[in-house]
Amino acid sequence: MKVKGTITENTMTLIPNLEHKNFTETDTIIPKGTTVEGELKEIKGKRRGDDFVYRVFVTKEGHIIFQNKINNLMQIGRAHV
Repeated sequence: MKVKGTITENTMTLIPNLEHKNFTETDTIIPKGTTVEGELKEIKGKRRGDDFVYRVFVTKEGHIIFQNKINNLMQIGRAHV
């Protein structure tokens, strides 16, 4: 489902860390107040060695951020019936 929302605070983008099955912050920052479009995803990984589901938002530009850094989410496009 494609959605758009607003970044709630200056947010570092993430890259997958395949070795540890989690995410690492990058130096790229999306500023607070930026409107982004993309998709919500749940990705299985590890957190402190235990199974964990990461809830992330992948922007249409391919940037990955945690879902809790976005608010005012709104579905965009047409829903298939």
